[in-house]
Amino acid sequence: MPNGVIIHLDNDYAKVLEPSKHFFDQLGIPLEYVCCKDVEEFNQKVAEHRDSLKAVVFDLLEKEGEIKDYKKSPFNEAIASTFKQFNVPVFIYSGYLVGFNEFSYNGTVIKIDKGNGDGFKAVADKIQLFHDSGFLDIFCPNGLLEQLLHKELHEAFIRQFSNESDIENIILAVKASGQDITTRIKDIFSRIALRSLVSNLMIDNTVAVGFNESLINAVEHYIRRLNIVNVPFWTGDVFEKKDKSESLLILTPRCDLATKGKEVLLACRILETEFSKKNAIEFIRDNIKEKKFRYLPKTPTFTGGKIDLSDHVVIPSSIVKSDFEYIISLSDDLTNEILGKFCAYLLRTSIPEVNEKELIEFLK
Repeated sequence: MPNGVIIHLDNDYAKVLEPSKHFFDQLGIPLEYVCCKDVEEFNQKVAEHRDSLKAVVFDLLEKEGEIKDYKKSPFNEAIASTFKQFNVPVFIYSGYLVGFNEFSYNGTVIKIDKGNGDGFKAVADKIQLFHDSGFLDIFCPNGLLEQLLHKELHEAFIRQFSNESDIENIILAVKASGQDITTRIKDIFSRIALRSLVSNLMIDNTVAVGFNESLINAVEHYIRRLNIVNVPFWTGDVFEKKDKSESLLILTPRCDLATKGKEVLLACRILETEFSKKNAIEFIRDNIKEKKFRYLPKTPTFTGGKIDLSDHVVIPSSIVKSDFEYIISLSDDLTNEILGKFCAYLLRTSIPEVNEKELIEFLK
């Protein structure tokens, strides 16, 4: 019994859709492969299977022999609409990918050229990998994350308040402060529930006795901020110069960035470094003798590097805005750890060197 649906939109049923469905069905993946040859049929199938959609496959052009501009094709509108509505992988499987720059920074949109050596197999292999790993079941409609959030957030929320007057007192305090009560209350209670949920996810609940801290993936140390437009700089942001010659980690305190609109930023340079199986664990744990360095792990989302805490700079925010590009942000945990090491390095003191031979004589 299929436990989900893949929908493929292409203008060529005989040469593309039918062979693709046949190939996919041979893989034995318990997903139904639905083919559509025009946008109207595609929209009907999406409406019919919207609660079980796992992925979509698109050509760019409705009439490849006549239209060479994907922006004029109804297929392009269908791609954009699906991308906005559904948390599923979007495969652009087309012979006209040259010049297609949409979704350049969205890893859930995967572009595959029909002219590659593997043909549709390249699409099917990725779908199989995503299915076998369980990824397709996480973000899809009615998926694991949606169910988990509904259940866990409910538990996280109701356990925060031990007294029946707690919620009322919080609301009354906000109301009395004269702020926009609806916006403020939404933000406060949303953060309470989410932070409680995150704290629960940090505990490994699979152990039979006691508990262990969950082992995170190194990629979790990095996030891409969603508020980059409204908040151009934040503590822990990584910026790279447009000519690729320099990378900076912003260390300006959060309070200054949030309230004072700093015209200059405190930053440290991130240097390129080589990672190996031998040193990777020591680097991420900061189990090193070098007090002035902090290593950032290499992951699929960030190349990592070595922060030189002794090479800090003060740079105008206008220069960063004009000459640099935002790359990624460090997690709050990693940012705070680096700030602690940075402060310890700056506050170190020194004393005159002691004559070691004389010191040994004292011990005798």
